[in-house]
Amino acid sequence: MTIVVGQEQKRYSVHVELLCSKSPYFRQKLLPEDEDEATVQHDFGELVLEEHDPKLFSMMVRWLYGTAFANTGGNGIPIFRFPMPDGQEVKVRD
Repeated sequence: MTIVVGQEQKRYSVHVELLCSKSPYFRQKLLPEDEDEATVQHDFGELVLEEHDPKLFSMMVRWLYGTAFANTGGNGIPIFRFPMPDGQEVKVRD
């Protein structure tokens, strides 16, 4: 699905299942138990978040896909990643 963020209308393509698995906020917005509360239709077209900061959302997307703390690994430098935190709910701050 496409998420449009901020006044700049920066566009991000994100897998709905991944986003909803890590975020109760997006799970409620995109996959509510009550179908009348859904923000978007099941075709998952676009979700607009004008009030959010694209830089912060970009950081969350990188974290979701496991690359937030990876370096380029160039010149023989191994790629270092922080281990995923344990627990049922994982927050960006973790």
